[in-house]
Amino acid sequence: MRSYTEVERELLFLKTAVSLLERADIDWCNGTPVKEPAYWRSRLEHIVDAWPRDSNLESKAREVSDRLQRLSARDGMKRLG
Repeated sequence: MRSYTEVERELLFLKTAVSLLERADIDWCNGTPVKEPAYWRSRLEHIVDAWPRDSNLESKAREVSDRLQRLSARDGMKRLG
């Protein structure tokens, strides 16, 4: 099991990565798995599976998950449009 601090640090990293992906002008990672929200969702699920249960961490994970969901929907609309 990971420590609270490790999980908190990983969640902050994911939050930062999602923030970069939310920017419309990002193109440095086109064509790579890190551009896909599914990649980050998989990392989030891996973190969630191994953390100490805590309401603060759960809240942070939900925030990242919600942002990834919105990002997936936005990317899906771009592909259709």
